[in-house]
Amino acid sequence: MARAVAVLYYFNNKKKFGIDDGGGTNIFTAENRDTPLFEVEPKNNRALVFEINPLSYHAFNGANFNRSAIVHWFHSSPPEWTHRNLDLLKKKMKLLPDADIVDRWKKGKIWRLDNHPDYSKFFNKSYEDLLKEIKGQ
Repeated sequence: MARAVAVLYYFNNKKKFGIDDGGGTNIFTAENRDTPLFEVEPKNNRALVFEINPLSYHAFNGANFNRSAIVHWFHSSPPEWTHRNLDLLKKKMKLLPDADIVDRWKKGKIWRLDNHPDYSKFFNKSYEDLLKEIKGQ
């Protein structure tokens, strides 16, 4: 399974935050993964929901207090996720040509995307041809 949507619900946290308290979720762009675009503070009764795609970057901003949050992910099959994000995968390859973006589910060359039972539901081409398409070859 591949994470498709992330949900964070913040609750039971401090009422006021200091500048160095942290605890939020930093959102980044693919072009600048070093400096956050912005931080979502963990204010009580706030929900952060976002699609996980090849160009979405987020990170927990360490907390100087015991942060409370419920974290949940909605999943899809890796072939479905790849099919839905095909244009973003191509864009990411242009931005980050050395990224290992398609074989993110492969560990030790044990498993490939085209071995998933859903692969033929979303792609009518070989895995090698799909990789070439994504890499712009």
